Amino acid sequence: MRQRYWVCFMLLLGPSVFGAETFAPEPASGPPVLAAAYPSDGMPASTVGKLLVPGVGEVTFLANRSQGRLVLTAVGTDGVQLGRAESLVGLGDTPIYVRSSKGLIKILVHWKT
Repeated sequence: MRQRYWVCFMLLLGPSVFGAETFAPEPASGPPVLAAAYPSDGMPASTVGKLLVPGVGEVTFLANRSQGRLVLTAVGTDGVQLGRAESLVGLGDTPIYVRSSKGLIKILVHWKT
């Protein structure tokens, strides 16, 4: 019975308590795109590119790949992780959402082969 009240209490608090973010409006030209090559399989995370993101500044994108699984991480200049996405190798694009002062900004990483 106590657990039920606890769940109800947490739901009443709403998303503001948990630090939920809003999605920043996408520009008319579409999301920013970063063209990158797949990293080598089984190697540590390597830099696949950098972009200037409004409300954040320069963001570095790191990726590593293992057994067909791709992990993409967005890191700010201070080394703080701003976003993370997982994908499969072979897909043409991987969307990643980056935390900024304006909300979550969608970045599209286009994998060239």
